[in-house]
Amino acid sequence: MPEKVIFNEIGHATKIFDWRRILKQNGSFEVDWSYRNAVVENGIVRPTLESTPIAITEILLDTSGSIDEPLLKRFLQECRNILPYSEVKIGCFDTQFYGFTAIKSLADLENMVFEGRHGTSFSAAVNAFS
Repeated sequence: MPEKVIFNEIGHATKIFDWRRILKQNGSFEVDWSYRNAVVENGIVRPTLESTPIAITEILLDTSGSIDEPLLKRFLQECRNILPYSEVKIGCFDTQFYGFTAIKSLADLENMVFEGRHGTSFSAAVNAFS
């Protein structure tokens, strides 16, 4: 049976990376410039652009027994730094993968239940990505 960990307050940390630049650099979004969605206003054809989709970042956290709570909390602080720039899905793994949880707000992050605390199987993590 996996152990469960919940943090009430994850705190803040200085960003390790410039996540906005990294996510923008690694994402590719195409904008539809055609007149497929055009509207006519006062006899003028005007294209309407579809909104640019926001990036979705899947993060796997090692929650095995070798990861102590301060380190897991630091992982979460960095996830918090990504949240303004991307939708975030966090999954936990140790010897198995426990599924992804969509994180839409800081409250979601602070109320997330982290399962694991056993050994480590990186193949469980690799097989989890969609």
